[in-house]
Amino acid sequence: MTERHISAVQVPAFPVAVERVADSSLREKPIIVAPVNSARSLVIAVSEEVRSDGVYPGMALQQAVRLSPSAVLLPPNRRLYRRASRALWKIYSNFTPLVEPHLWGNSYLDLSGTNRLFGPATDTAMKIQKEIRHRLSLDTAIGVASNKLTSRIASAVTEPLSIREIQTGKEASFISPYNVHRLPVVRKLVFEALREVNLMKIGQVAALSLEHLVMLLGEKGGVVHRQSNAVDTSPVRLPSVEPFLREEITFDEDTNDWNQLLASLGKMTLRIGYELRKKNVHAGELRILVSYSDEKEERGSVKLRHPLFLDDDICAVSSDLFKRTVKRRIRIRAIEIQARRLSRSLRQLELFDETAEREKQISLNRALDSLRRRFGEGTVLKAAWL
Repeated sequence: MTERHISAVQVPAFPVAVERVADSSLREKPIIVAPVNSARSLVIAVSEEVRSDGVYPGMALQQAVRLSPSAVLLPPNRRLYRRASRALWKIYSNFTPLVEPHLWGNSYLDLSGTNRLFGPATDTAMKIQKEIRHRLSLDTAIGVASNKLTSRIASAVTEPLSIREIQTGKEASFISPYNVHRLPVVRKLVFEALREVNLMKIGQVAALSLEHLVMLLGEKGGVVHRQSNAVDTSPVRLPSVEPFLREEITFDEDTNDWNQLLASLGKMTLRIGYELRKKNVHAGELRILVSYSDEKEERGSVKLRHPLFLDDDICAVSSDLFKRTVKRRIRIRAIEIQARRLSRSLRQLELFDETAEREKQISLNRALDSLRRRFGEGTVLKAAWL
């Protein structure tokens, strides 16, 4: 069996690092990245200067500002982070086709089959690190191990511009001294349950039997047992390459004005419909992602019994999906809509004799498309969505 070599590449404080590359004047300044228009905002990322003041990601912004009053506050710039992520992806793909994005600035790379081209996995990781530094001016911390779990922890505890290699067979002993929050399965409820019985180190948890952990944590006990023993057989998974159409809007100011939200959603769905007809495809699924001012997100999706490509149909379905997706009263920062399960247009007769009305809708959409191509997308809009 071929020995696995999985590399976890991390750009520490990714939003801060990218902001500093985009604006060199920020290089030496203390920085907090967080939504700035909400009193309940949570910190997303901080520079080392701010971290030394006791500020950390997830802290309430108001408390962070009190601890580090001189820090520069930056709202998250999703488009900038996406561009940086795509640039990183291009570099990774020069070394291996097996790349799995994880979080902002974090990816897993399967380097198991790259020996002949680039040498041992650690040498390949070093080449990747140098390439990222040279081309993007971003510092990375890289862990190399036999599985994703161990390499992830290794990258998280490694200094920038360093590489930590964990030898096969040494995974459990390596992760043993670290706090249990390093395990991906340990979220708030699991952490609290472990803290109640004073199990704060991974090695302490690994020493318990599977039965004991199941009794303590229920169904999560089995996963905690495997992860605390550095057992992880999950492969590096490529992201879906299914073609889809996407539209998004980030509001200048976070809002919960329902009329404004629906109007913006309507304009995005009209653009989706236009692109569907231009490509001569139907959409079999719609997805919506709502991002709130506190950086939490909600997702909704609907699979369509009858694939859509006309404006009225898409707007009606997306409006209903949006209303079902938004469950919080927090102001909304951004909306993204995706049309997926694209298929070539096949004209079908309706179950009932409504083809004449359908033909009118198709002709109207084509006429509107023609106007938009000629005079711009804002030339004609549905009154109901203004």
